[in-house]
Amino acid sequence: MCESYKRKISLRGCTGAVLVLGIIIVSIRGLIAPITVVFIDDGSYDSSLAETVVLEPHGQVGKHFDVLYREYRKQVGINTHDVVYDVVGDNSLASPELIATAIKQSLLKKPTIINISLAMVKKSFELEQAIVKAKSQGVIIVASTLSGIESSDSYPASYPGVIGVFPLKETGHDYFFTNRQGGDIGVQVPSRGGSSLGAVLVTAEMAKCNIHSNEEENIIVNDLLRCNIADSNSLLVLHKPL
Repeated sequence: MCESYKRKISLRGCTGAVLVLGIIIVSIRGLIAPITVVFIDDGSYDSSLAETVVLEPHGQVGKHFDVLYREYRKQVGINTHDVVYDVVGDNSLASPELIATAIKQSLLKKPTIINISLAMVKKSFELEQAIVKAKSQGVIIVASTLSGIESSDSYPASYPGVIGVFPLKETGHDYFFTNRQGGDIGVQVPSRGGSSLGAVLVTAEMAKCNIHSNEEENIIVNDLLRCNIADSNSLLVLHKPL
């Protein structure tokens, strides 16, 4: 069954030419110029990890992002040009307006993917317009859903064109805090990682699979799942909501 993705066991019936294509895509990754991946988070304490642009100077730098970024580097397995925008204040919150500013500024760096492992419950016109602008330039945007006992829309994950990511247990079942609202793809992660780690790992897999697209979320997700299945070295287990 191809809807519940992967134990890395038998791929018969789900692959064919797609399997061959996926292996070729992964194998030539080192032959092309590194893509640019932008992270919008709380910056990095170690500037050698990623280029850092500080938009909010008052937060605790790297408290959230540095752990996520180490996991990203383990998963991606290729050379990427990574830039992190620090938008989180000393209250551990980021305003949607500052996230929007980071998105718009980051477009000057020609990113392939923008990762936003942050979530909020309220819509923001400015943030939505920044996402529309990024999408119009062919940028893939990956965002985490909001964790919580009650399901609610998560922004920016719920905006059209954004790939929303939610966390799952190793069994493929939801955690008690899993929120599928706005989610386009689930990823098996430890409970301490939650949707933030899930979004970062999905971003890594997209970079590794060299997915470039102006398509709808569903097409991007399907491309990612096919590449993920074809890569026998990947330990990442993804699930597409039925």
